Amino acid sequence: MKKVLFVCTGNTCRSPMAAAIYSTLCPEFSVESRGLFADGSEYCAHSVDALSEININLSGNSKQFTREDLLADIFFCMTGSHKQALLSLGVADKKIIVLDVSDPYGFSLETYKKCRDELKEKLSKYSFSIRPFEAGDATAVAKIEEVCFSHPWSEKTILEAYNSNTKFFVCENGQGDVIGYAGLSHVVDEGYVTNIAVLPEFRGFHIGKRLVDALIKYAEENKLAFITLEVRESNLPAINLYEKSGFKQVGTRKNFYDSPKENASLMTREFTYDNSCN
Repeated sequence: MKKVLFVCTGNTCRSPMAAAIYSTLCPEFSVESRGLFADGSEYCAHSVDALSEININLSGNSKQFTREDLLADIFFCMTGSHKQALLSLGVADKKIIVLDVSDPYGFSLETYKKCRDELKEKLSKYSFSIRPFEAGDATAVAKIEEVCFSHPWSEKTILEAYNSNTKFFVCENGQGDVIGYAGLSHVVDEGYVTNIAVLPEFRGFHIGKRLVDALIKYAEENKLAFITLEVRESNLPAINLYEKSGFKQVGTRKNFYDSPKENASLMTREFTYDNSCN
């Protein structure tokens, strides 16, 4: 399970509110909060009251950031100075997101409510759902292609595939933006993955895994014999994802990719079904 850590200064206001909100948006993650200079004080009463108003329970005491917290997968900071502090502590190879939210400490409950609402809005950008592609998504998907691939599909090509034999799924965030997608060409009982892509800003949130799961579910519902895909030999994170999803490397396509030139690993997941009658 991905561990997400929210970091602020004292861990009595912003970071515990943010962690509680994000836990409701993304319950599949392990979410906690820490303070760079926490002293064990109880969470601020205004923080508790502001979240209670939207039916989110918050209770506990502030916790000091420790070296063990460096093991978190994703860090959300309230300000750029918090990010710099994390970098100085050794969080150099992890995803760090700066929310840019001002400290409400010492202000009225209304200020805390505004802080709560700002956190909720900004964190919705990092909550995700998978749904079937619609024709109106073609423009967004084409833009993802342009960012992620050296030879991107055009909007026209995407729509042509959608209107023939390709099933697409998209990942949409809580602000209504399409930030990732996957396609599967369905021919008789065979499935061929066209592309799986996620915008760089949103990588690290298991979106690729969710998209692969959507393709697998579709394959099982439609009794496909297998689904197969190509992946760059150097793309070890993707290969690891596919292997965890039941794909096996079954061959190599020499010089399959251009810009840069590279071999492709051919990976396949086969399906078996119980056809016995009860």
